[in-house]
Amino acid sequence: MRTIINENNLIKRIVVNDILVTSNSDIWLTYNEGILRYDKNKNLIRKYKGKEDGISHPIVKRIIEDSRGIIWIGTNDGVNYYDPDIDRFRSLDNDCRNFV
Repeated sequence: MRTIINENNLIKRIVVNDILVTSNSDIWLTYNEGILRYDKNKNLIRKYKGKEDGISHPIVKRIIEDSRGIIWIGTNDGVNYYDPDIDRFRSLDNDCRNFV
């Protein structure tokens, strides 16, 4: 169980499913309501909640960074990857041709 401060400066307890520190030192936390990302360069915390952020399901179990720097997540409804150009996730099911 971790304690975080949300966008309204309210303290909330969450169960963290996975943690990733990326090659550029960003910190990503996955939990049962999405993902929290701490952008070290901007000193900013960003929440990715679900469909509105391109995540196929809000329960995110795993997160990894591959050798090319692509962030991958495993949700209760499939695999997604992070697209930094649009600051949202994409479903691997819909974009499979990009990785062939």
